[in-house]
Amino acid sequence: MVTRGERLNQPVRAVVAVVEVLVAAGLVWLAFQMWPQAIAMIFDKADDGTVLISSRYFGNWAAGAIGVGTIAALLVVDAIRQLVLAMRARPKRNEPKPEPLADDLAQVQA
Repeated sequence: MVTRGERLNQPVRAVVAVVEVLVAAGLVWLAFQMWPQAIAMIFDKADDGTVLISSRYFGNWAAGAIGVGTIAALLVVDAIRQLVLAMRARPKRNEPKPEPLADDLAQVQA
């Protein structure tokens, strides 16, 4: 919870957002490097000359790639939140209210 002394619209949040986007880009690159490690193609030749192709999936690499991609997506969502908070409009200052006109006062008292 934000106390009264803390401000949400801090420009330093934009720097945090840029760093988060860069880390997310690195994690997406890592996920694309991990995914091919999850699949192994196995070629076997039968006695009659038929080539059999099998695929073996390694769950640890696939789960790692999916997990890294999920973390990257969460970082992008948080970077968007940080940017919105960095550029958020400041609250309006309390402007003095105009004094009521004499005619308005007469109508209220009547």
